[in-house]
Parts: sequence; structure tokens; C-alpha cells
Amino acid sequence: MKQSELSKWLKTVIVFLVIIACTTVFYIGPTIIGWRASLHPEWKFLSILGFGTSIIAIFPIMVAFGFSWVICDEIKKDNSFSMKNSRLLKYIANCLILDSVIFFMSLLMLFFFKYFDFTMIMINVILFFSFMFIAIIMAVLSHLTEKAAIIKSENELTI
Repeated sequence: MKQSELSKWLKTVIVFLVIIACTTVFYIGPTIIGWRASLHPEWKFLSILGFGTSIIAIFPIMVAFGFSWVICDEIKKDNSFSMKNSRLLKYIANCLILDSVIFFMSLLMLFFFKYFDFTMIMINVILFFSFMFIAIIMAVLSHLTEKAAIIKSENELTI
């Protein structure tokens, strides 16, 4: 697969993921939150907090998708191993860590308000660990990309 084709496919995946994320946060999430609030009117304020958490959490994700888009542009230019990509991968890792913190705080809010709903707790725990795990992978990829960029620049200086 050529670099331009790979870049195009990766951008298609990014667009698909953005659509899924926006659909989840702005349609599916509010629908489920509204349904749960109708079942338990006494916890309606937590439903509003849950929707607020989703809205706040979508911003770092969208920023990370934006950084991924720029990396795809670099791949298209056949500049995969660059310091720029290394920095962008670090920024993506930081965005994902921020999302992990948001969902951990959401988990703490559930415990603080003594809302021991298994589903909500598990959603927050799964999101927390998923974002942390992917952040670690992005940090490792950033380090490897940086090392590869250094080797690439050294090889360009030799005959």
C-alpha cells in the first residue's frame, strides 16, 4: 500500500470514529441518560452531570483526532518518522490522559453521591482504563518515532 493510499484510509477511519463519537455523545448518551433519569427521578442531577462529563470529555478526543489527521498528512508526504509526529503522538497521549482524569473524576463523583449503579461505575472504569492504556501506547509510539527520526536524520548525513 502506498503512502497516499494509507493516509487516505487512515483519514477515512478518523472520520468514521469522529461520527461515532459525536453520535454517542450527542444522541445515544442523552437518550440513555434521559431514560435512566425517568426511571430514577431522584438521580436526575447525576444524569445532568453525566451528560456534562460527556460533553467535556469529547473535546480532548476531538483534539486527538485533529492531531491524528496531521499525522496522516505527514504519512502522505512520506515523512512518517519525524520529530513533528513524535510531538503529535505525545499530545495525543496527553489528551487521552486528560480524558482518563475526567472519567476518574466522574467515578469519584458517583461514589461521593453514593450512586452505586453497576452499569455507570463499569462504564467509567472501562473508559478510564481504556484511555489510560491507549495513552501509554501513544507515549511508547512517540518515543519509538522520536528514536526512528533521530536514526533517519543520522542516516541522511552519512553516505
